[in-house]
Amino acid sequence: INLDSDAHLRAAMAIQRLIRVRMATRRLRTKISEAMFTKRLDMKHGVWYYKNQRSGETTWDVPRGNIPMQPMPEPFRRSLEKEKQDIRLKKLKEKEKRDFLIEQRKEEYKQEQIKHVSQAEQAERDRR
Repeated sequence: INLDSDAHLRAAMAIQRLIRVRMATRRLRTKISEAMFTKRLDMKHGVWYYKNQRSGETTWDVPRGNIPMQPMPEPFRRSLEKEKQDIRLKKLKEKEKRDFLIEQRKEEYKQEQIKHVSQAEQAERDRR
């Protein structure tokens, strides 16, 4: 893959961002699921089942994000807000770093072009 152009570099970074968002969404769903459901063993059948902490409802199926959204307990909500804030700060820092690296790469490219042109000019002078 040639990442010399800004378009390629930006496309690669956009794909990375999408993957990070998907992974963060999965982690969040898992945390919510773990907070709302308890995994228990049915001794009679020897099979795991899941019990919703709030409603008391039970299911044999692993909860997969289709969890009814009820008010979260205060400590969990605060923890989630802090995590969101940390993620926003991390994204901001990543964007600043990415922008810096893009500008640095542009400058390196310009310097390389200047060097290449002056080497070509020197070679032309040497031939004369």
